[in-house]
Amino acid sequence: MACIRSTTSEGSCDDLHKLQQNKKTQQKSITQIYTDWANHYLQKSRSRRHITDLQNDVMDGTVLADVIEAVTGLKVPDVVKKPKGSTQMVENINASLVFLSGLGVSLDGFTARDVKEGNLKAVLSLFFALSRYKQQQKQLLQERRELDKLREKKMESEATSVLPTR
Repeated sequence: MACIRSTTSEGSCDDLHKLQQNKKTQQKSITQIYTDWANHYLQKSRSRRHITDLQNDVMDGTVLADVIEAVTGLKVPDVVKKPKGSTQMVENINASLVFLSGLGVSLDGFTARDVKEGNLKAVLSLFFALSRYKQQQKQLLQERRELDKLREKKMESEATSVLPTR
């Protein structure tokens, strides 16, 4: 590996190599985090699927649809379970992206073809968006529960204040 340094540079080629290795390690750990996250939801939904390589396992769109269904609890329409060829794989991924867009998930910066081609940035962006959606849904559910408790307490206090005194 060649190292280009300016005359004012105090770093060495070894430093550059270490930075590059750290970036690769960080990407692997992020990939592993999303792999574990997806497997958690697949297991929770009692799916027989298991992701071992996030980048490659979502390339046909079927595992991706299974993860989306496990996370959202909703069925992704128009997914061919045994795609024959690259075109059906891209169509499967596109069906999942269209479905997520319909739920309000922001999917900017990548296409179904990017995911099909195993573009790591696209796959990680997709799973980041999906995890963010799930977190927002959990937060909304928590807020609804808190509102329901407040309403219940209000109704109880109104009911006790209306009771006649003897």
